[in-house]
Amino acid sequence: MARPRSFDAEAFLDHAMDVFWRRGFAATSMADIYEATGLGASSIYAFVKDKNALFQSVFERYIDGFRKSLPTDVTGGAAIEYWMRGFANSLADDPVRKGCLIGNTIMERFAHSQETLDLAQALLEEVRNWMQQQIAAGQAQGDYRRDIDPALASTVLAATTLGMMAMARAQASRETLLQIAENAAFALFPVGQQPAR
Repeated sequence: MARPRSFDAEAFLDHAMDVFWRRGFAATSMADIYEATGLGASSIYAFVKDKNALFQSVFERYIDGFRKSLPTDVTGGAAIEYWMRGFANSLADDPVRKGCLIGNTIMERFAHSQETLDLAQALLEEVRNWMQQQIAAGQAQGDYRRDIDPALASTVLAATTLGMMAMARAQASRETLLQIAENAAFALFPVGQQPAR
């Protein structure tokens, strides 16, 4: 059956994303999706074949937005600082404190298909690689110590962001999240240039 002409795929995915993000994949039923979107089963199943396919479409949309949050006009330490602060503020700005859909998906891994988990892991690796490139650029620019392995440092920063996601869901204050963001790269700074604790 063809979708009605009034079907707005982007709006539909945004509404579905909000439901999955707040409730989690396992706790979300298709009835919840019907209620949140105002669409019936025939309209939705003309767009996706099942709940898993819907979540993957939602997740890919979220990934696209997440990629756009990575700065492209600055490099090195400035890029790390800009993104970490922006990430902390985005977590704090959410009144519901849903955390991050990527982190939530990984924490709920037993409920997801392997294809969905592969998407989440691939994005985490993409972010970690971006961090590694910025740390290496920061070392070349004199922002960071040169005796630290960028690959290891990027893994630590990626783990820090996952921790920030969990703390946001636990209602950590904006001040706390920003303190973590601002001090996440503490060990990377040259001696004498570390931020005040």
